[in-house]
Amino acid sequence: MSNSSSRRKRNVSPALAAIAGWLLPGAGYFLIGDFARGVIVGATIIAMFLGGILLAGIRVVDVPGYDKAGQRVKIDAFGRRIESTSNNRQYDLAPWSLTGRGFFAEMVNKPWYVCQILSGPICLIASGASLSAASNGVPTSHARLYEIGTLYTAVAGLLNLLAVIDAAHRAARAQEGR
Repeated sequence: MSNSSSRRKRNVSPALAAIAGWLLPGAGYFLIGDFARGVIVGATIIAMFLGGILLAGIRVVDVPGYDKAGQRVKIDAFGRRIESTSNNRQYDLAPWSLTGRGFFAEMVNKPWYVCQILSGPICLIASGASLSAASNGVPTSHARLYEIGTLYTAVAGLLNLLAVIDAAHRAARAQEGR
């Protein structure tokens, strides 16, 4: 059996391969018929993301728009942050920082979350678990351990971005007939 007949390449839209690759790391490769690459890439990305969480705890996923207690960060009329721990009566009336200052202004405070979210829905699940742990009083880890965990989760997201781009590129080449 020749190499080309043992590997059946499927004709898939590059956009579909990219979306599938973000939803489940490695799934873009599955769609185009490259199963071994999909398993290796997907397992590596998921293991790296979970490794970062295991090193530094679930609180390593620091969700923008929320404080250390897992409550929404709000802003006053002057654009200053009001945290839920402060005894300020204006907290309930103030707008949420993501809607009051804009999404990108809040992302400047936690830019590593952009890389983490590239890991896919696993980051959204971890974000919910992180907020739940924060509201239950689970502290964040300290010093280098927290930084290493953040680095692992962010690098997992960046690796997934590379895999998404590669799967979409391979799908586009397959459509062209190369």
